[in-house]
Amino acid sequence: KNKMEKEKYCVCLFNGSNFSSWKFGLEAILDQHDLKKFIENSLGSLTEGKDTQTVESLTKAEKKCKAMIINHIADDQLEYIKDKETPIEIYDTLKVCVREENNIESTVYQEKTFAVKIQ
Repeated sequence: KNKMEKEKYCVCLFNGSNFSSWKFGLEAILDQHDLKKFIENSLGSLTEGKDTQTVESLTKAEKKCKAMIINHIADDQLEYIKDKETPIEIYDTLKVCVREENNIESTVYQEKTFAVKIQ
């Protein structure tokens, strides 16, 4: 293997508060392994009209993608995704969790700012 293939890429674990940097690193790794399509499309849409061998290959690749994503999530964050079956479900769930967390933080900040203005 050449030097490029041997290089390891380190992506920080998703810890609930670093979604933007985690997403950037994870997408780069998934793209490098030709797995990014599994966080953008369902397996069904990718396999539609394909022959059996291609479907089997894509199914195997989807499992690899799911494992790669899970390996880059901190243990205390796995609770949010443990019932998700596919990479796209996991990815979309984390995006929603982060959006909700950001909305809560924004609301708390706005309430604190409002309280300060009143005083």
